[in-house]
Amino acid sequence: MDAMGRNPVTKKSYKIGSRKGFNTKMSIGKKDENSSRVHMVLAALTLSLLLACHSVTPRTNRDIPLNSIIPKMATVDEVIQWVEKNLYFKNVDPWDSAPEVIDVIKDGYGDCKMLAGVVSVLLDSVGKKNLIIVIKKRNWHMFNTYEEDGKWHVVDNGRLVKRTFRTFDEIKSYFKVSHFEETFDSYKEFQRWFNEEIYPKGKR
Repeated sequence: MDAMGRNPVTKKSYKIGSRKGFNTKMSIGKKDENSSRVHMVLAALTLSLLLACHSVTPRTNRDIPLNSIIPKMATVDEVIQWVEKNLYFKNVDPWDSAPEVIDVIKDGYGDCKMLAGVVSVLLDSVGKKNLIIVIKKRNWHMFNTYEEDGKWHVVDNGRLVKRTFRTFDEIKSYFKVSHFEETFDSYKEFQRWFNEEIYPKGKR
């Protein structure tokens, strides 16, 4: 009893964070600290996985071998069918970059020069001699020709022209041009010419 004859009130106290205690800033801070540690661990694991994946992923499309994204082909018919099914013409700025075969195959589209490059490489892969034709008078239009069974065939913008030709004169007449500006019997020559003569000068 106190001086006034009253019984003193006994106050119970609990440790912060104890079972009977109540949530205070100190206990919240403890939970936040644990949560931050978990997030840091997860972030570190995620970064490790990304770095591991990056180490085995090709840096550009050009690092991917052709045979990893196209089937093995043995005949001209298989080449033409694959090109017609998987690639399409899209008018892009022809002067922004040199033609890259692997990019066209990966993206699934290209302009006339890009498609001509792809067709040339694929025809080479099946042992078929072919030519890339460049016509200046048609705004540097480019297409492919190849010879089979004594006849010349034309692949224009990745599509086989149904008509066959006996001579180059017939091809020139069909495309309404007086002459061919350039003719290349390999894609490498064609690409070198484009890089050195067209792309740096921005010719149109």
